[in-house]
Amino acid sequence: LFAGVLATFVLMRHPGPREEARAAYSASPDFLERAEFEMTRRETLDYLRNSQYAILDFVQASPREAMVRSGLGASGRTRSLLAKKKYLNAQLEGSRMAQAKAICDQIELLFLELSRLGEDLPEAEVRRIQGVIEDSRLLLKINLVERELEQSEA
Repeated sequence: LFAGVLATFVLMRHPGPREEARAAYSASPDFLERAEFEMTRRETLDYLRNSQYAILDFVQASPREAMVRSGLGASGRTRSLLAKKKYLNAQLEGSRMAQAKAICDQIELLFLELSRLGEDLPEAEVRRIQGVIEDSRLLLKINLVERELEQSEA
């Protein structure tokens, strides 16, 4: 009995090489970098598309209904887009997507300004912001960055 307990203790204390072989998983750093880049690219594309739809709603609406229709006031749509951008900030810093980061930063600034101003903007202010969006060709820039990101998939 004593020899059996001692043998069990010795064997359980030092597991064999089979345990170590099962526990070890490895992936190359290149694979991990590519996977992280792909996730960032997809999240950025989703953010750009959702932002583009919200901006289009804002630009195409009449000044009276622009904030309500687009959902860019203090609504959940703006908050969710801003939260998504906060998540993307860390990923875009370390990736190879400088143009995407720049356009996402511009969109974030627009959303922050609109969320601070609220939904009861005067018509003149709404027209001014719509003009700034059109003059800066923000929607065109978003389309170009989206195409670039889609082409980088191939």
